[in-house]
Amino acid sequence: MVAGSAWSAANWGGCASYIGYPADTSPIYYNYGDNVSYQDGNVYYGDQVYATQDEYAQQAIQIADSGRQAQPSQDEKWQSLGVFAMVKGDETTSNDIFQFALNKDGVVRGNYYNTASDSTQPVYGSLDKKGQRIAWTIGDKKDPVYETGLYNLTQDETTMLVHSGKDRTEQYKLFRVEQQDEKKEPAK
Repeated sequence: MVAGSAWSAANWGGCASYIGYPADTSPIYYNYGDNVSYQDGNVYYGDQVYATQDEYAQQAIQIADSGRQAQPSQDEKWQSLGVFAMVKGDETTSNDIFQFALNKDGVVRGNYYNTASDSTQPVYGSLDKKGQRIAWTIGDKKDPVYETGLYNLTQDETTMLVHSGKDRTEQYKLFRVEQQDEKKEPAK
């Protein structure tokens, strides 16, 4: 059961409190291509080496796998993180829509909807509470692995990564999708 609507936008204070972070926990913003960058086989956070590219991708795979293996209870309450469209580069339209929710243990569930094929598949993932990274996969596939930060999902627009194995990573953007008003004009 999701608290509120699946379309509800999350904010940092609400997410941090829900997940059990101390009140003074600062959010970590993963701005891929800016404060998180790839250079010479390493991933940098700011000007510090965070991990090698292989290690960073492997961490994302492990984060996603731990959520896939989790078995949340049926009556558990979930924090909605919202609905997002994924685009690459300067694209302005998307066929890829994600809806995310988070439980208190850091398990991520949701749905992936492809508008071109009109198909929906479940999303499985988790939150690395220490690093505040969220990673997930779609349906039965364990590859590719998608990732962004928890704080990133409280923003209307953010960057994300898509790892295809440990040796290919691409940057994408997520844009929050607002629920369409389904009110119709009265017949005349």
